[in-house]
Amino acid sequence: MPDIALVAVKDSASGYPSFDIELSSVPALAGAVARDVTTDSGLNTAIYLSLFTDARASVDEVRDSSDRRGWWGDEFGAFGSKLWLLTREKITAATMVNAKAYAEDALAWMVDAGISKSVMATVEQIGIYSISIFIRITKPDNASLDFRYALNWAAVGA
Repeated sequence: MPDIALVAVKDSASGYPSFDIELSSVPALAGAVARDVTTDSGLNTAIYLSLFTDARASVDEVRDSSDRRGWWGDEFGAFGSKLWLLTREKITAATMVNAKAYAEDALAWMVDAGISKSVMATVEQIGIYSISIFIRITKPDNASLDFRYALNWAAVGA
């Protein structure tokens, strides 16, 4: 079943991506062109939302207990990832281990829902202030889908 496609758009001023819903042109009656929401039959949108929606942190995981993030839907079940917690830390071996765990935890629902047989994350540092997150989704028919994302660091010089 198709899903609404989120498209990463790099902000020219800040350099950081934002995710927008894209409209596409579709044929309409009498030769007119209509606009419709672009859809995605793959897993891109589901992975974007899983990795880059902020999961609610416990009081123990944050310095300021009023900044636990999350969203109202957390009342019905956790969603998103805790990758946002890491952008406040230096990039170290421990940070990379946590990034891998947070990414795999955020995508575990795909295994629980039967969408995939397994989810594997590999994390590596790219440059001084970024990490690359490589995701391999193995579907129930053993076909693999690969995705790569970058996460820029806010804790510059921390």
